[in-house]
Amino acid sequence: MNDSAPCVVSLLKELIAIKSINPPGLEEGVHEVLTTFFTRFKIPVQSQSIAPGRKNLIAHLPGKNPHPLVFTGHMDVVPVSSKERLRWLSDPFVPTVQNNRLYGRGAADMKSGLAAAACAMAQVKYEGLTLPHDLLFCATVDEEFTMRGSQALMSDPLLKDALGIVVCEPTSLALCTKGKGRTFGRITFYGSTGHGSSPGGCNAIDAAVDLIQRMKAEDFSRCGDPSAGETFWRALSIHAGVDPDVVPDECVLGIDARLALDHDPKDIWLRMDRLLSQQSPPPRVVVLDERAPFRTPKEDPLVRLAQRLRHELHLTAPNDVFPGTTDGTKLRAQGAPCIIIGPGDLSCVHRENESVDLEEVHQAFLLYQRLMKEFTIEDPLLRP
Repeated sequence: MNDSAPCVVSLLKELIAIKSINPPGLEEGVHEVLTTFFTRFKIPVQSQSIAPGRKNLIAHLPGKNPHPLVFTGHMDVVPVSSKERLRWLSDPFVPTVQNNRLYGRGAADMKSGLAAAACAMAQVKYEGLTLPHDLLFCATVDEEFTMRGSQALMSDPLLKDALGIVVCEPTSLALCTKGKGRTFGRITFYGSTGHGSSPGGCNAIDAAVDLIQRMKAEDFSRCGDPSAGETFWRALSIHAGVDPDVVPDECVLGIDARLALDHDPKDIWLRMDRLLSQQSPPPRVVVLDERAPFRTPKEDPLVRLAQRLRHELHLTAPNDVFPGTTDGTKLRAQGAPCIIIGPGDLSCVHRENESVDLEEVHQAFLLYQRLMKEFTIEDPLLRP
């Protein structure tokens, strides 16, 4: 373990080669590789079953204080569509290195963060250190959809009274102490079938289109703190019709809202209820998830340490607000402070030729290792 680079890159390549796409949720191969990795370093591992073939992984290094510092990331990746596959210059599930960049699905989001944190934990174990606190590495399933993995982790006794949560998502190693929120759901509109040659009728698509137009007129300028961007919402999917000649009696809209800092996700659905209140027949609204925005104070010990280490490691990416949502959104629900920092550029994920700078991966390994070793707080109740 003295030379971390081969260890991290080797593990990262092994993870990328596993087609852990979600949907349908094929994380089991990643779970097996990580279990083998930690077992080799005699780090205890436990599994948390979420669904058949889908398990969270928790690696645990006991320290002097049972309150843990948690490093977390997800094992699933988004699928590669047939059209996207044509735009790749290499096989997305065959890790390829070119000009010190590693290409492959999940290279940035976020198997590089997983590999760097896993190897940092192994280095701590290899050096025989007893940390001031327990250390947890949590790899989750289903982050790319409804976050069932992190939902289940919230109730695990090991995470009770966590001192802090480090989410290893791609930020180009910028420190994110704030994150925007998200909520999403489905709205089903109803009409009545009829022959396509007959004008009029109750077309469910018309009701959906009418809602989309009214959504565009909604004003979110006074909602929350818009300093990192205002709340916005939109329809991201639409499904209707059984035959080109039949007026559809059902239309399903997928609705997605991205929330400004401090904007309560419940407000989105109150607004939606108001827009739909006069609709007849009444549509059916299903809220799939609500993820509140977050802030971690700059005075928090975890933030202060991360800032100092970034300076000492000459990491220059400016502090930022994370625009998406992560497992940290769920895991911080019990009050643990959360930061997001990891290798990879968010602008190149979920698309063709996803890649990560291998030097950045190595820097993440060094940063995570020092966070693990140097973070300490005598009493979590004394946290500012």
